[in-house]
Amino acid sequence: MKHIYTTIIALLIASATFATADSATKTGAWETNNTWNLNRTPQHNDSIIIPAGYTVSITSNVSTLNNVVLVVYGTLSFNNGKLRLDNASRVIVRTGGMITGTNSNDQLTIGGILKFSGTETSVPGYSMADVTTGTSPTGFAALSSSALPVTFQSFYIARRGSDVQLNWSTSQELNNKYYQLEKSTDGRNWKQVAVIIGSGTSSSVSKYAYTDKNVSDAIVYYRIRQVDVNGNALYSAIRTLRSNIHNRLPIFILLQNKP
Repeated sequence: MKHIYTTIIALLIASATFATADSATKTGAWETNNTWNLNRTPQHNDSIIIPAGYTVSITSNVSTLNNVVLVVYGTLSFNNGKLRLDNASRVIVRTGGMITGTNSNDQLTIGGILKFSGTETSVPGYSMADVTTGTSPTGFAALSSSALPVTFQSFYIARRGSDVQLNWSTSQELNNKYYQLEKSTDGRNWKQVAVIIGSGTSSSVSKYAYTDKNVSDAIVYYRIRQVDVNGNALYSAIRTLRSNIHNRLPIFILLQNKP
């Protein structure tokens, strides 16, 4: 039996444990810090994940979030609440996932465009919405794996003496322009350390590597910002490296076996 490993757009999720992703860890309210594994509500530039089996409810008006990717494997439930995202953001509902609401007060907007209203009752996966898709009740477009701009095979970071080695590979790229590698010492404030040109459109394996030299921080965070030819950008989850880690740490993404 042939196994095909698929991934969510540039969301680098380790063994489905979501250890460093901004992920819900239980059923709860979006606005409650301990619903999320980072013990804070989602912020700008986050990759936000609702795992299968969990329901996250929005019961108030969430402040506008910029440049986020929201991936729903479980359920995002609106209950007299609103979620506003900017025009660089994207929402993906995976197979088995769902967005639900109860009335017209329940709204999801991207770039000021209404993508979901509670009057629709629900949006099932596999579907996606960004600023280019329609307006409610057709704000979400059906999505297939062939539409994903990047299919990651793996991503890992490892310390090499005073340097940090970053490696990742893809099995497919569609209109991919480049990757921006970003680094932080506190997980909140980020700076760009490199730009790596992508393979454009490719159905073969592409491998990438970058060495961040002379890293002396006790703890350092890395993420990848993937940018396609249309300027759309998606962030990976965050990878963390501490100074006492010397061995290679392979981190594979959302391994889903399909026959």
